[in-house]
Amino acid sequence: MARAWVAIDAVSSTGNHALSMSRSPRSTPPPPGAPARAVARRCLVSGRVQGVYYRASARERARAAGVTGHARNLADGRVEVLACGDEAAVQAFIEWLWIGPAAAKVSDVLIEELALETFEPPADFRTG
Repeated sequence: MARAWVAIDAVSSTGNHALSMSRSPRSTPPPPGAPARAVARRCLVSGRVQGVYYRASARERARAAGVTGHARNLADGRVEVLACGDEAAVQAFIEWLWIGPAAAKVSDVLIEELALETFEPPADFRTG
């Protein structure tokens, strides 16, 4: 049976939704021909994720999946990833964030749901 990460929603103090991820069986996909739903997620990836080609690998994966956004190092050792695009593509990309490149050791991915109405999604995926 295929497994997926399922989000558990909680509203943060900023009014955005913070999501905690847990593994569970993959849900039923939308019916063929159903319109794609655009989403935006801000992910904070913890573990050994700096200096291991994590951001560049994320850029390659995102571009291949049609996901836009960015991946950038944070001063506290985490990597911040903004992922925007089709809901299924963003979800698959977030699943990959838990794996990362071979040298990475991901310990946690904190996910915040962003309202697309509050900003203009990037046209490409960049690292910084």
